[in-house]
Amino acid sequence: MGDLFFFVRVMVITIVVVLLMQIRWGNTTIENHAMNFISSSSVVKPIDDVASGTVRFIRNSWSAFIKGINTNFSNALRRENQPGQRHSGFNLQRSEQYVREQAVKTRDVANDMVREHQPEIQEAKNTATNYYEKFKKKAAAASKNIRGQFVDETIVPGDAHRASSTGDDDALNEE
Repeated sequence: MGDLFFFVRVMVITIVVVLLMQIRWGNTTIENHAMNFISSSSVVKPIDDVASGTVRFIRNSWSAFIKGINTNFSNALRRENQPGQRHSGFNLQRSEQYVREQAVKTRDVANDMVREHQPEIQEAKNTATNYYEKFKKKAAAASKNIRGQFVDETIVPGDAHRASSTGDDDALNEE
């Protein structure tokens, strides 16, 4: 209850002070006189200078801090500062002869591997060829069956059960 009484008392005092500051004294209100006195007081000038200097110091310090962070960050991200990208001023390169020798060695190793696995490669080729030949034979047989069924469906009654007079039926029935 004491807190509520304090709050009400402070509100009443604030309203009274604001109303009193609106009273006119001469051409301006008491509030304007108080503001002019505070802004033109000899005590306020040094305080204003200190506040301006403090704000300037904080602004310059913050700018220098941010600039330092940005500089350090950009230096860290530069390509020449990254591991593996640093250059010490001299450059080591392999000679063309060494590169050729390594290429020949690599080619010889690859050829040896092919020779080593040649029987397996030949066996795979033969197996593929055998499967291909079997497939061709089965496809030809299926084709003859399909042609034979077509001829059977085209038999005309009274024509000696032949679809054509050329004797193609006999050739189709042979396997």
